[in-house]
Amino acid sequence: MISTLSPAVHLLFPLVAGETRLVIPLEETVLSAALKPASDRSQRLIVFVHGAASNASRWEEFVDTTALSQRWTLVRFDLRGHGASPARRPGRLENYADDIAAVIGATGAHGPIVVVGHSLGAAAALVLARRFPHIVNGLILIDPLLEGCLTPEALCMCRRAPLLHLLEICGRIAGLCGLSRRLAPCRLRTMDEEARQKIAQGGAALLAFKKSYSSVWNDLKHEHLDVFARDLLEVGRPTASLAELGLPLLVLGADSGTFTNAAAMQRETEEAGGRFELLHCLHWPLTECRPAVEAALIRWAQQFEGFQEKPP
Repeated sequence: MISTLSPAVHLLFPLVAGETRLVIPLEETVLSAALKPASDRSQRLIVFVHGAASNASRWEEFVDTTALSQRWTLVRFDLRGHGASPARRPGRLENYADDIAAVIGATGAHGPIVVVGHSLGAAAALVLARRFPHIVNGLILIDPLLEGCLTPEALCMCRRAPLLHLLEICGRIAGLCGLSRRLAPCRLRTMDEEARQKIAQGGAALLAFKKSYSSVWNDLKHEHLDVFARDLLEVGRPTASLAELGLPLLVLGADSGTFTNAAAMQRETEEAGGRFELLHCLHWPLTECRPAVEAALIRWAQQFEGFQEKPP
């Protein structure tokens, strides 16, 4: 459905050239999405799913500039409880999988459908593939926190589950008491442009970038406490084995070892018959090395198209 939204929502979710705004009403939320039709009018569809403490603007620059839009229709959206998609309560991975399925349905696409997810978005994409195997034809997972591939830092986060549960409850109570904060708009494209300047400088500036992008306090400026805590709990949940999927698969890992063990991730990906590529980044490749992400996706998409077009 085409949007006639309030100015506040347009501020939270600005469009890029060629995009059409979609509004997708569900039982507990109204999803905000944007669709950019393929230049060749192809029915091929890629759905981009953001991570925790994030929103659809994480994919704004990518969708605006990528050559994939010549042959693929591109869709990005805010998961429930994020950005311009309000929700009564924090979502779980199953809810996020429902969100992705609803977005796919709203596009009316009939061609091959690929879901791209980063971090939490990758976890949601895995749940989608297990729950709705008939609607997805391929997955691209960007630095997913796969069980068995986690670093000590990521495992430490998982061990904080009791604290995160407490924070979620506190956030829910604050909301019920009418104490919810007015969140500042968060346009990650602008933040990424500023962050790249720090990355290019290296040294202390690079450390400042890492501290800023992993800061709980910065994340809470743009996300309610209960949603933030629940997302961290969800991203730490055990994941399905990639071998169970039976889908064309691309996994992009980070070489930093910040949250994931790239060698273990590569083994699991290749054992599942997927393709693995290593990126030079910490955990935020769309910020740190967007051209490398695009190049990897284009290579895989070309291979995927060739496979799909082979006669039976």
